[in-house]
Amino acid sequence: MCVLQLLSNKRIQSFQNVRDEEVGLLIKSIKDSSSETVNLRHLFAALSNNIVCRIALGRTFEEDGFCVDKDGIKVVILDMFAAGTETTSTTLEWIMAALIKSPEVMFKLQNEVREIGKGKLKIEDSDLVKMPYLKAVIKESLRLYSPTPLLARQAREDVTVLGYKIKFQTRVNINAWALARDPTLWDCPEEFKTKRFFDTTADYKGLHYEFLPFGAGRRGCPVIQFRMTVVELALANVLNVFEFTLPGGRNSEELDMASSFGINVTKKYPLLVIAKPYK
Repeated sequence: MCVLQLLSNKRIQSFQNVRDEEVGLLIKSIKDSSSETVNLRHLFAALSNNIVCRIALGRTFEEDGFCVDKDGIKVVILDMFAAGTETTSTTLEWIMAALIKSPEVMFKLQNEVREIGKGKLKIEDSDLVKMPYLKAVIKESLRLYSPTPLLARQAREDVTVLGYKIKFQTRVNINAWALARDPTLWDCPEEFKTKRFFDTTADYKGLHYEFLPFGAGRRGCPVIQFRMTVVELALANVLNVFEFTLPGGRNSEELDMASSFGINVTKKYPLLVIAKPYK
């Protein structure tokens, strides 16, 4: 129900004004703290939560719509918040951290974004299709820093894999993190190399099993399109407007990229930055 009513491509496009308004508020929040230390984790979480709240809870009454009981409402809200908020904000934080850690990638991406956004007040959804480097940066960040490293599944039948017998209905975990860093599948897998996604057809939609940040098949993440639309729009606008440095005069090499493991993998320490408007 959640996928059909709120997460179809048509519905996602219809929420463009919500995304635009909330990204605008994100930009304002950063500007209001210009030259001060900004906690991007908190701001990205607020962005994700606000968008999901407005989409899931802010709909007007439809006379000819179908009736949803209390349990159904709970399921919709849980689906949207579990899949659409924390993972979205975590993805944004990891991408920004990876960019700050790699100044040359940041420079190249900002050049692309600012060239497309020249003379505009803001980056719009229609501009994103003209930004191949932005998409490559996001994919490489998802490869190295996927928020969901383990994909829980259940065996549909008895099967033997690499000599191991797995019984029907056995719970199994697919290690997507290990696949994305496997040296037999990726060249220099521990390095942040955006070029690799110009040299391969690998995408995050579950068709390439070496790269599964959102899972695959019927159990794949239902909010891929929603999540990536928010990530691309927010990232492009933030990079278009601001220059980022680390507090205390630290250089990019000093940024701690340690992880905190759980159901989702987040940065161990929140990403704190100094944001100055680009002139």
